[in-house]
Parts: sequence; C-alpha cells; structure tokens
Amino acid sequence: MYRYFFILIFLFTISYAIETDKQKHILVSAIIANKTLETSNKKVAFLTSLTIGLTKEIYDSTQKSNRFDTKDLLADILGSYIGVFSPKFIGTYTINSKNAYGLKLKF
Repeated sequence: MYRYFFILIFLFTISYAIETDKQKHILVSAIIANKTLETSNKKVAFLTSLTIGLTKEIYDSTQKSNRFDTKDLLADILGSYIGVFSPKFIGTYTINSKNAYGLKLKF
C-alpha cells in the first residue's frame, strides 16, 4: 500500500507542474538519501541528504545575483523523504551523456 503512495508522490514530483530546478533538487536529494541508506540508518540518510541541500543553499546565498531559496530546500526535504522511505522504488541510478539525472526505476 505504502509503495503505491510513494510511486504517486514520485510521479507527481517529476511532472511538468514543478520547475525543472526543483525536479533536480528532488531527484538528487532522493539519490543521495537512497545511496546513504545502503550504509546507514534512515535518520542518518535523511539528515545527510538534507545537510547537503542546506549547504548548497547557504553557498548560493553567498554568490552574487543568487539567494537562499526556501522552495529549493523544501524540494530537498521531499527528495530526502522519497529516497529514505521508498528505496525499492528509487532503485539504482545511472549517469547518461544527455544529462546528469538519468534514473533506472526498480519495482
């Protein structure tokens, strides 16, 4: 039952309703959390992914013509949650030549 819930959340997040930048934040956070989960518990995986996202936003705020984006951080939180609580759905990922966000889904 929960598995289908996460599938629906993931499909929603990759829809065109969300900006491409937010999709990238969700996907990268999910991958980081999922990969961290292979060697640690859920709390560590979630916090690791979230810390990386937060660090990136803090870095962005120090750059000219850039700012700390709360919506990016919310996308990181959602991605971290997806990565930790739906590891069978996220599965493995690959990098392809077109972009750095290739993804293989495993059901």
